[in-house]
Amino acid sequence: MDPIDTPEQHRSEDFCSSSGEEIEAIQDRITSGEEKNMVEDQNEIVSEEDKEMEEDPEVAASEEDEEIEKDRKKVARKVTKEVRVSRARMLGHFGEIPGKPVGTTWRTREDCYDSGVHRHPKAGIQGSKISGACSIVVSGQYDDDKDLGDTIFYVGAGGGKRNTDGWPKRPGPQVSDQEWSDWGNEALRRSCDTGKPVRVVRSWNCVSDFAPYVGYRYDGLYKVRHACREKNQNGFYVCRYHIERIPGQPPLPRRSRHKRNACFDDDQLVHVNARYTRRKTPDQLAYDNDED
Repeated sequence: MDPIDTPEQHRSEDFCSSSGEEIEAIQDRITSGEEKNMVEDQNEIVSEEDKEMEEDPEVAASEEDEEIEKDRKKVARKVTKEVRVSRARMLGHFGEIPGKPVGTTWRTREDCYDSGVHRHPKAGIQGSKISGACSIVVSGQYDDDKDLGDTIFYVGAGGGKRNTDGWPKRPGPQVSDQEWSDWGNEALRRSCDTGKPVRVVRSWNCVSDFAPYVGYRYDGLYKVRHACREKNQNGFYVCRYHIERIPGQPPLPRRSRHKRNACFDDDQLVHVNARYTRRKTPDQLAYDNDED
């Protein structure tokens, strides 16, 4: 007996058939969409990679430059800090400076300052009122200065004629009294009490047989034996110090006529110094006797 086809069965078969076709169509659309998205994603990835590859050299170069600049600034800050710390330590350093033996010379005051031997660009005394003077420059700034080599009668700071920048002229007479209240004078007097050694630098313009022909020279360690405040021949009070060289150091070089003539022939700076010397007074030149 053949089965009887009912309308419900036809509708069920049609539904199943249509449902299968729709599902396949949906799957096709989904697959097509996924493939499209994958293609778009791949294109986008490739496009971004190409873009990055094109931009990378400039970006990398820029970033590298920034890193180098940052490193330079860090190094500069580090060096500056180390220099400041080193200079701060030298400000309060008594005695010899490592690497700067007796006889070390400099062409300029700035070079002497940078070396750490005398850590003041202009003042003749460097130190503090509390701990004393670390170093002095013997430059013949005052008429009452007397340099005998191993013994120095050194006049303190203040009381001289002033330049437009406020610093005394060199050399020159006193025009007012010197006071202990000046930090340099007090520092050198303090050295007399403590007995700490004082570094002595001689300048070319010092009226002395022991002055260098050119620039500045480090001549070793001295001690302040006596400090007083007394009137000079012009009636002004000056702070005077009796300073003696510590024994056992290399001997001091003295000027000689032969060496000075050789320097005058070879060094332009000495010609300038010579013109300066010719402007000195007879009394000042009396101390400048050459010995063969």
